[in-house]
Amino acid sequence: MPADTQLEGFPYRKMAEPHSCGPTALAQTLEFRELGRPIEKLERTWGFRRGSDRTDTPGHHLRALRRLGIPFAIRQGLTFEMVASALEARHPVVGLLATGRLVRHWVVITGITERDVTLAWGDSDGPRELPRRDFESAFGGGALDVLMGTRRLGYCVGGDLPWGSSRALELYFRLQRPLAQYCVVPVVETLLAGLRGGRGPGRS
Repeated sequence: MPADTQLEGFPYRKMAEPHSCGPTALAQTLEFRELGRPIEKLERTWGFRRGSDRTDTPGHHLRALRRLGIPFAIRQGLTFEMVASALEARHPVVGLLATGRLVRHWVVITGITERDVTLAWGDSDGPRELPRRDFESAFGGGALDVLMGTRRLGYCVGGDLPWGSSRALELYFRLQRPLAQYCVVPVVETLLAGLRGGRGPGRS
């Protein structure tokens, strides 16, 4: 069981608008590590288009970090011991949680105890605590996360990284980003638009 660990001085920020959990999580982490960039510059850097696609894959995060020249280490299958070791070294862990059957949400893990996990959730300018059991379920995800490589996914940024990066995972996410942004998401949005149109007034 990892020891209780909490990051002091983490800059909790509320999302400026919906669907911006990814850039918000990364911006807070860069600020804490004194590598900060304004969130607007960060979004432009990683190619996150604030339009209808709302694309926010791990590949967008890695693209931004590469373009900024910031070291990172990304892993899936993270254990609580690995998270605790990162926090003890003053490294917040940006992680992806399953908050619904098809909904994924970027958070920053800033603390861990035997009972709770402290998170920058993005819904306020302060921390949120989740019971360990609830966090384990959300962090583990389901079959979709196994398929997408996001089960217990997390990454750290900056120097003196607490664990090594998975190069195979990095390559996978580099390919996944354009596939999602230019193929999968537009097709899904077209289908959803058709379904909404079919339910409009005067239609049977």
